[in-house]
Amino acid sequence: MRQSKVLFIGNRTHAVPMILSDLDAAPTLAVHRGSYAHRELAHEGWNFDLFDSREELAEIIRSTKFEILISEGCPFIIPISELQRPGQLFINLHPAILPDHRGPIPVISAMYYFRNAGATCHMMTDRVDVGPYIAQVPIKLDPSISLELLYQLSFRAEAKALKIAIARNFEVAAGIAQAPWRETVFTRRDAIELRDMHLDMTSGEIEARVRALAIGNRFATIQVNGQHRMVHATRVLQASTMNTFYPDTKPSQIVHAFGETLIVRTRDEWMALELVP
Repeated sequence: MRQSKVLFIGNRTHAVPMILSDLDAAPTLAVHRGSYAHRELAHEGWNFDLFDSREELAEIIRSTKFEILISEGCPFIIPISELQRPGQLFINLHPAILPDHRGPIPVISAMYYFRNAGATCHMMTDRVDVGPYIAQVPIKLDPSISLELLYQLSFRAEAKALKIAIARNFEVAAGIAQAPWRETVFTRRDAIELRDMHLDMTSGEIEARVRALAIGNRFATIQVNGQHRMVHATRVLQASTMNTFYPDTKPSQIVHAFGETLIVRTRDEWMALELVP
């Protein structure tokens, strides 16, 4: 059995420099095959293990003698009670302020609900994202922060939360509510269901969906001439001006289209929807 003070597992590597500097340890690294961490570590010439499944990851954990396991973006649920030995710490870094935004896509959840962005460092248990909190680093959301930027800020917040946790010797923090005062579990299925928009929604709902999905190929969509068009930005328009030039317009319809812009009237307001070309 190999021995290491720290076993790091996950699909991103923002915490690794903190392990090297603040824990003064060269961790054993195990990362998900094909992940950002796999590509980054391979590019930098690190030695690391790869896993494709929950079973492969469990075997890596069993075959490594360590004091602290640190998980950053691990895609599999780990059976902690089966694997944890006496004296071992299992630590998770979660890119949101728990207990809000539990689950696999917390950054999208934080952007959709527009609250509790940041990161939490917590003890791991058999329940996902539920163990006692050690440190939290909040991110103040404002309209200038895009989803892509929030991802990067959240990952940096994870590293900051780990730094605080290391300074506290991983002791559970006083003053952080441990009970689920607001517990939202957001799944990939939830994100898929957010994609299809219609104009009978409120402007707030349309804005939240576009804001939460504006990255990669996951944009929210609206039907235009029988086609689903992706929307990357929204603006609420002045009702007084729009009513002057488009009088007697009923809610829930596309009023005008030019270039890649739709002028629409939703259930409650006038909006401009900017389409992905």
